Amino acid sequence: MTYHITQYPKSHAYHETFFEVVSYIKKKNDDFRFLTFHWSRFEWMFARDCVKDEDADQIMIFRDQEHNICGILTFEDRPGVWYAIYDEEPTLKAYMINYFIEHMKGELVIPHDLMIHTMLMDKGYEKKEGWFDPISYFAKDDIHVPTYEGYTFKSLEEDYRLDQVHHALWLGFDHGPEITYTEQELKDRQSMTSSPHFKKRYTYAAHHGNHYVAYAGIWFIEGSKTALIEPVATVPAHRRKGLAQVCIYHAILAARKDGAKHIFVGSHTKFYQDIGFKLYDGSYCYQTKKNKEN
Repeated sequence: MTYHITQYPKSHAYHETFFEVVSYIKKKNDDFRFLTFHWSRFEWMFARDCVKDEDADQIMIFRDQEHNICGILTFEDRPGVWYAIYDEEPTLKAYMINYFIEHMKGELVIPHDLMIHTMLMDKGYEKKEGWFDPISYFAKDDIHVPTYEGYTFKSLEEDYRLDQVHHALWLGFDHGPEITYTEQELKDRQSMTSSPHFKKRYTYAAHHGNHYVAYAGIWFIEGSKTALIEPVATVPAHRRKGLAQVCIYHAILAARKDGAKHIFVGSHTKFYQDIGFKLYDGSYCYQTKKNKEN
């Protein structure tokens, strides 16, 4: 088998190659593979406008003789840590790993794969100690959604205010107590909530007074088999009340209504365990001993 390597275009726009890559990853996710790098994780980094045009062509796309994608080596946000997504073909896996070792610098993230593990170990790589990227699935069939006095819960389809999306995410991700609302910051939030596969009806916010104080969304394409929760945030003054849980439950119910059957989240913290998630799988990071010493 002959493989061809193409570079991702030097552009973070939503062009033909972007949709081709998302489609390829989604196909793997629908086979319940590479869920730690769900297709939405690729789109989310573009939606957050984290990819620089000058870095984009470092994403390597492997194609078969019919020019169809059969593998990808991609970073998330910035080059340095690489995620491998690939067809289950031994010659392809060997080709991709040899290419990575010879031409790319940094660490490599893969799911459990004995063949690739053996190749990397033979080439002087080792598993990064303490590094595990988990993926958990929602195990509840029936959902009881609590209510809280003083709070209402609405989807962004019902109430969409960019300043409040910014308010919830800025404070919820602990960017500091002083919020600014510059034109660029609001433009960035608009980008996060208007990418090709983002659906406002799958994102819920807890409202307290005139503010969004908790926020949770789900990425789901109708007809696909998997959905991913991202992001989840709660404003510090309103934490430990179960608000994020309610937002997540509302989002799950909305996605289920449109056919989502398998809901995942890239975490295995106690919070997610307590609200109904169970560990499903995970990926591992490999580094050279030289990188470890540095």
